Amino acid sequence: MLSEILRRFIIILMFLFLLSNVYSQKVGLVLSGGGAKGIAHIGLIRALEENNIPIDCISGTSIGAIIGGLYASGYSPDEIEQLIKSAEFILWSSGIIEEEQTYYFKKLDINASWIELKFTDDSLLKPILPTNIVPNHQMDLGFFKIFSSAAAACNYNFDSLMVPFRCVATDIYNKKEFIMAAGELSSAIRASSTYPLYFKPIKIDNTLLFDGGMINNFPVEILDKAFNPDVIIGCKVASNSPPPEEDNISTQLENIFTAQTNYSVPPGKGVLIEPKLMDVNTFDFYRYDTLEKQGYDATMARLDEIKEMVVRRVTIQELQEKRRHFKAKEQKLLFGNIYISGLNSTQRAYTINSIRSNKEIFTIDDFEDAYFKLLADQIISSIYPRALFNRKTGYFDLYLSIKRDKRFEASLGGNISSSSVNQAYAGVEFKHLSNNSYNVWANTYFGRFYSSASIRGRADFPLLFIGSKVLNLPFYIDLGITFNHWDYYKSNTDLFFEDSRPSFVIIDESNLRAEIGFPLTDHGRITIGGAIARMTDEYYQTNKFSKNDTSDVTDFNYSVCHFTTEQNTLNYRQFPNAGRFISMKVMYIQGNEKHVPGSTSLDDTTRYNSHRWLQLNITFDRYFKINRKFTLGIYLQGVFSQQDFFSDYPSTIHAAPAFQPTPFSKTMLIENFRAYNFIGGGIKSVVNVFRKFDLRIETYIFQPYQKILPENQQADYGKILNARHYLSSIILVYQTLAGPASLSVSYYDKSDSRVYFQFNFGYILFNKKGMD
Repeated sequence: MLSEILRRFIIILMFLFLLSNVYSQKVGLVLSGGGAKGIAHIGLIRALEENNIPIDCISGTSIGAIIGGLYASGYSPDEIEQLIKSAEFILWSSGIIEEEQTYYFKKLDINASWIELKFTDDSLLKPILPTNIVPNHQMDLGFFKIFSSAAAACNYNFDSLMVPFRCVATDIYNKKEFIMAAGELSSAIRASSTYPLYFKPIKIDNTLLFDGGMINNFPVEILDKAFNPDVIIGCKVASNSPPPEEDNISTQLENIFTAQTNYSVPPGKGVLIEPKLMDVNTFDFYRYDTLEKQGYDATMARLDEIKEMVVRRVTIQELQEKRRHFKAKEQKLLFGNIYISGLNSTQRAYTINSIRSNKEIFTIDDFEDAYFKLLADQIISSIYPRALFNRKTGYFDLYLSIKRDKRFEASLGGNISSSSVNQAYAGVEFKHLSNNSYNVWANTYFGRFYSSASIRGRADFPLLFIGSKVLNLPFYIDLGITFNHWDYYKSNTDLFFEDSRPSFVIIDESNLRAEIGFPLTDHGRITIGGAIARMTDEYYQTNKFSKNDTSDVTDFNYSVCHFTTEQNTLNYRQFPNAGRFISMKVMYIQGNEKHVPGSTSLDDTTRYNSHRWLQLNITFDRYFKINRKFTLGIYLQGVFSQQDFFSDYPSTIHAAPAFQPTPFSKTMLIENFRAYNFIGGGIKSVVNVFRKFDLRIETYIFQPYQKILPENQQADYGKILNARHYLSSIILVYQTLAGPASLSVSYYDKSDSRVYFQFNFGYILFNKKGMD
C-alpha cells in the first residue's frame, strides 16, 4: 500500500516537473538583415502564430530590427504587412516627400541646377560632399511616429515591450557591434537599419552608428546571451559577400563594408529557416506578396521540426489579449515642452514659433506639418526628432536635433542639346537663420539662345504682427533684379531640320521685381507684387536681309502689378508624372512704347504709343494615376486680355502671350501659338517603362479667339474662332539624379519646318520676366 502511494506521488511529481518545463519553455526569434528580402520575416511570424508557436523574445538587424521591433511593439502580422505595403513605407525607403507633405509656400523659384555644392563658413574652397543618397527625413519621422508611444509604454526598457527585444547597429569608429536594449526605440531601429551611403548615420550615446549588418547581420549570440531561450528559431534572408574579384567593384565594396556573419543557430537548440529568395534587390519592397509567401512556405516546410522542439502553445486569443494589455499602456502623442539642440537662441525662437503656432499643447499631426515646412525652408538641412514621456505634465517632451544647412551653396547645371539651345547654369546662394530666415542668391545662364543674370533676396517671417496682435500667418518678402537675353536668330531648334532663313529676333528684357507671399494651404500660395521692366525687341520685317540692313527696334518701358494664386505638387521640375499645378494670375500692365523702324520697314516714322491693359492667365496641369504603369495628364491654359496692338506686326506678336506647354516649345517663337485671347489644352499619356523611365505621348490644340495676322507689316485680327493649331510630341524621358535625359520627336503646326528631333539632358528653364 505504501509503495503504491509512493509510486503515484513520484508520477505526480514527474508530471508537475514536465508541466513546469512546458510552461517555462522560452522561444526566441532571430531575424537577419537583407533589405526587401526581410519581408519574408512577416511570413515566418504569421506561420508561427497560426500554429500557436510562442515568440518570447526577439533580436534583429536592419530590416530584421524593423520587423522585429514592430512585432515587439504589439503589431500583428496583418498590421506589419499593411504597413510594409503602404505608400508611406515606400516613401521612407525612397526619401520622397509625398505631395500631401510638400510646402510650396517655402519653395524658391526652380532653376536648371544639376548638382549643389555646400561650403563651410571658414573655407569657401572646401565643398562638403553629400553623405547619403536617399534623404532620411521620411524615415526619421516615420519611426518617430510608430515607436515613440511603445517606447514610453515600456518605460524605455526593451525587456518590458510586449515581446522583449534587442537590435544591433555598427559602431563605425571602433568597428564593433553596438547592442541596444533600452532608450528610444525609434532611434535604436533607425540606427540598426542605416544602410551605408544610402541613409545618413545617427548618434546614440555620442556614438555614430550605421547598419548592424556591417558587423553582425544575424544576432543569435545577442539573443542567447540576453534571454537564454530554450529554443531559437532563426530566419536568414541574406548571405555573406563572395570573395572580392579583381574586376568587380561591387564585391570589393561589399567586402570593405561588411564583415563575415555566422548564419547558424546553436546545434540542437533551434531551427534555421532559409526562404528561397532569388534575384531580389535591396529596395524591391513592391514584391511584398511574393516575399512574404516565401517566408511563410519555408516556415511551414519545417513546422513539424519546430513543433517537436517547442511543446508549449499560445493561442491567438491569448496573443490578442497580450497585445491589448500592452497597447492600453501607450500614451497618445501630445507634446508640451520643446527642446532644441544645434541652433542659437534666435533660431530656436523661429523654430518653436513655426511648430507651436501659438498652441500650448500640439499633436503629432501639428508637428508633422511643421516638420516638413521647416525642411522646406532650405536653411535647415535635417531635423532628428525624439520624444520622452514626461510623467509630471502627462505629455511628451519633444527633443529636436537640428542641423542648419551650410550658409554658402554653389550650383551648376544647364542643358545639353542636339540643337543649339545648349546653355550652362551657375548659381550661388547665402542662407541665414535668426528670428526669421533669409536667402540671397544670384545666378547666370549663358548660351547661344538664352543668357541671363539675376540677383534675388527673400526674407521669411513665421508670424504676422499687426499692432499688438500676433497672427499665425507666415509670409515672405521677395526682391530681385534680372537681365534676360533671347537670340532666336542664333538658335537652331533642330539637329536635322533647319529653316533656310530663320527670322532675326533678339529680345532683351530687364526687370526689378518685388512681391509679398502668403501660404494657401500646404500646397499653394498667394502672391501680391509688381515690377518695373523694359523690353527691347530687335527684328527685321522679312527673312531676306543683308548685313547692310538695319533692324527695327521696339522699346517698351512698363510697370506691372499682379495678384496670383497657385498650387503646385508636381513631382519633377520638368516632365512630371504625378501631382498638379493650378495657377490664376491677374495683371495690370501700363507702359510706353517707342518704335524705331529699320531699313526693311515700309514705314520710316518713329512712333510713340502708350499701352495699358488687364490680363487674366489661368493654367491647370494635373496627372491622374490610372494604374501602376499608366498615368493620364491634362493640361489647360486660358488667357483673356485687353491688350492692344503695338506699332507693327512683329512687335505685336512678340508681346502677345504664348501657348508653350512643353519644354521645347519654350525655345521657339511660333506665331501660330501666340494671341491676346486664347484657350489651349491637351492630353498627356505617360507610360512608365521602368522605374524613372517614361514614354510620354502629348497632343495639344490651340484656339485663339481671334488670330493676329500680318497686314502690310501691321497687325490685324482674323475672324472669330476661325483658326486653330496643333502640336504634339513623343518623348522618352529618364529622370537621372542630375536631371532629365530626353529623346523626342515633335510636330508644330507652322508654315516652315514642322517636325523636330531633339536630344536634351538637363533643364530648359529661364529666369522670370517682368510679366511672369
